[in-house]
Amino acid sequence: MYKFWNDNRYLDFYNNPSHSINEISNEWDTNVVQRAKELEGGLDYSYIKILKGFKNKLLPKSPNQRVLDVGCGLGFLTNLLSERFTHVVGIDISIHSINYASSIFLQPHFINWSISQASKKIRGKFDICCINMVLHNIKSINQCFKDLSTLLNQNGLFIITVPHPEYWMKNKLPIRIKEFQITENYPYKIHFKIRNGRTHPSKITYYHRNTSTYINSLTQNGFSVCDVIDGFQEMPDILAIITKRI
Repeated sequence: MYKFWNDNRYLDFYNNPSHSINEISNEWDTNVVQRAKELEGGLDYSYIKILKGFKNKLLPKSPNQRVLDVGCGLGFLTNLLSERFTHVVGIDISIHSINYASSIFLQPHFINWSISQASKKIRGKFDICCINMVLHNIKSINQCFKDLSTLLNQNGLFIITVPHPEYWMKNKLPIRIKEFQITENYPYKIHFKIRNGRTHPSKITYYHRNTSTYINSLTQNGFSVCDVIDGFQEMPDILAIITKRI
């Protein structure tokens, strides 16, 4: 592991990351209280813009569709989905996040499952899967996409948003890391902090991947890429990928 100093904080880079799913879920469990305050107070303006983009630009209009929200967190996107669609399920590895979402939003169904667990336990398939600002916290996107392909109907819509690999990381990296290349893939830990907000108690595990890594993994696991939106919702540091299950 290497530590680099940037903006009075450390970024931790790992050559051989061994983060278990429990370790990653614990990171988000630790941050739930502060994250809830931000979302309840409407303080995360980027997240609000992403939610509006889902509602107005990415989602189909037909209500009679089964929808899965992967990595649903505190359930704000899941709740928005339930306002349009008749059957919505949100899953997340963070038990504290699921408990919060279940206590606040009554309509969607929330379950404390990983994607792997969902692929083995959920009966029936979905027409739409959303994975909003989550893939960069997942160690194996190949396994993730493989599992999700079993949960989606043929031609099922798979909507992805991630921090843009070519822009978001540039603003977070220490200037002195000369060897870092945007085209390379790195795992590291970073403080979670919204613009003009407080730093969250726990660092989060973050897997930087270039855009082609996402695209290649999707196509290798049974998805056809329909659209890639740079600067989603006029935010240069957000990338959206729209796919369908073949």
